[in-house]
Amino acid sequence: MLIYLALIETESDKQKFIEIYDKYRFTMLHVAMGILEDQSMGEDAVHNAFLKVIKHLDKLEDVSCRKTKSWLVIIVKNCAIDLLRKEKSLRKEPFENEEFKMESLQPSPIEQLISKEGYNLLLESMANLDEIYKTVFELKYVHGYSISSIASMLDISYDTASQRLWRARKQLRVYLETEGIQYE
Repeated sequence: MLIYLALIETESDKQKFIEIYDKYRFTMLHVAMGILEDQSMGEDAVHNAFLKVIKHLDKLEDVSCRKTKSWLVIIVKNCAIDLLRKEKSLRKEPFENEEFKMESLQPSPIEQLISKEGYNLLLESMANLDEIYKTVFELKYVHGYSISSIASMLDISYDTASQRLWRARKQLRVYLETEGIQYE
């Protein structure tokens, strides 16, 4: 924590960061671990996310609002994805060793590409959602939270969370249909 505080100039920003750190560090680690499935890499992602948060502390007004939490989750998710991409690019083996590999249970390159394209399409489509629907949709389908957990996190009723999720799916369906993409 001292490393982060050394990077912050004003006392009010230091206090704000301490509140953010205390309140959200475990949530951020949970999100990073869900993507990376490795404790040390998850901690690296959270560290990188906090460094980015420090750069934008002046834009945060209310530490406890749901937009702050959603913003932090998005930042740590992106940091985790960046780490995952970096690790995958470092793990590539030379072409010479390819012929000696045993067939694995991993998806084929085509299946991986389709999955990646689907994920990228989902992210692109989510950008078109209204903010209140995007938050619920992301927590449900990207982070895997239950509707009950989402309702609790956002301090809304179960019915409201469920309704927002339904509306998010409806908006996505309309967007995908206008783009000429089959939605199932």
